[in-house]
Amino acid sequence: MIGFTQRPQLPPLSTRVDAIDLARGIAIALMILSHAVSGLLGIRQVPDWGMVPIHLITKFSSSLFILVFGVALAVAFLPKVGTPDWPRRRLKLMLRGLEVMFWYKALTIVEMLPLFTPGDILDTLLYQRFAIWVEILGFYALALLWLPWVLPLWCRMPLWSRLFAPVAVGVISVMLERHFHFWDSVILKALLVEDADHYTWGQLARLPLVMLGLLVGEAILRWYGEITTRRRLLAGLAGLGALFLLGFVVLSLPDWYAALMAVAWNVGKHPPRYPSCCSVPAEHW
Repeated sequence: MIGFTQRPQLPPLSTRVDAIDLARGIAIALMILSHAVSGLLGIRQVPDWGMVPIHLITKFSSSLFILVFGVALAVAFLPKVGTPDWPRRRLKLMLRGLEVMFWYKALTIVEMLPLFTPGDILDTLLYQRFAIWVEILGFYALALLWLPWVLPLWCRMPLWSRLFAPVAVGVISVMLERHFHFWDSVILKALLVEDADHYTWGQLARLPLVMLGLLVGEAILRWYGEITTRRRLLAGLAGLGALFLLGFVVLSLPDWYAALMAVAWNVGKHPPRYPSCCSVPAEHW
């Protein structure tokens, strides 16, 4: 426990972990499948027997993307925090954020050009409204601009506070989304904690997943080079994932099929919350 609170070091075997690339590849494959189903075919044309097994499973893609983002951030950059090389690494992250922001805006134009007016597109580029398919890039762009400044604080936090932080941020995000007016700025609310009328990825709403990724990344840095501890880490993470899935099943009873359909229809995805086990609202069609 004491060692885990120290600043992690890169594993001695390699600075690149193949499992991270594999997880990222799985997330990309699931995202392609999800967009192929709901974008090319049309989500309303997918029968129930196809909606649940396909579009439900692909819901793991977005969460896996953000989780792997946190893992990669920890493995590649946490060991450099506090070193003379850190300012250069921090600048590299921020420049990458600007690069992602450029492609986010470019793909926004590509997405909207066939169906929207130039005025609507300009409003979207200026954060007066949001697109749909490329908003995940907007999340990454903004996160890469501010996360490098808080990574030193993360490294100084004791283990208990790092473990508690995802829960605390998640609760704060939900409370803000439900009870804070954000100075009557719906756009600011959507960017930070998401809003039911906008398809966004809130920075605070998704930050707990990034924090979980940082914790997993720290564990990888500490134990990846040892075969025995690596297997224990894998078993522990698999067991934790199975426990969460079991918890979802228990909470979904008795009408678990309605809950699966709700998740498949994106109910509760923006803003993130546990889906209601009832009929799917029309605005999610």
